[in-house]
Amino acid sequence: MFFTVLATAGLVVGIGAAVKAVKDEAAFLRVRRRGVEIQADVVDNDASPVGNRNTYFLTPVVRYRLNGRSYTAALCNPNGAPGGVGAGMTILVHPDHPYAPYDRYGGMGTQSRNLLLLFALTVADFAMMLALR
Repeated sequence: MFFTVLATAGLVVGIGAAVKAVKDEAAFLRVRRRGVEIQADVVDNDASPVGNRNTYFLTPVVRYRLNGRSYTAALCNPNGAPGGVGAGMTILVHPDHPYAPYDRYGGMGTQSRNLLLLFALTVADFAMMLALR
């Protein structure tokens, strides 16, 4: 019974993770179609804590100009590698959403890939639970 509840809860979490990953990828594809490629400067790295104590995921924070205005924002699809402060990089920005820059070469990003992996593992776990019943 415990394994059934645990596998079902895992599947629910996995489905939620997959939905988020699909939404993130759809947003990236929308920006790739209608966005503008811009050269940006990495000005900082935003640290987000990860599950382990004293471990952080670094997201590059970039500064760029679009339509004569300057913007500073963290990338929406970080690939897991911190940006070298002062380095340049190519980003994609949708003119209607200038505070949501994407790494041109980042694809869906590490977080979305990990969410899809979580979904696959929870589906396998759930299938194993059904097979053992």
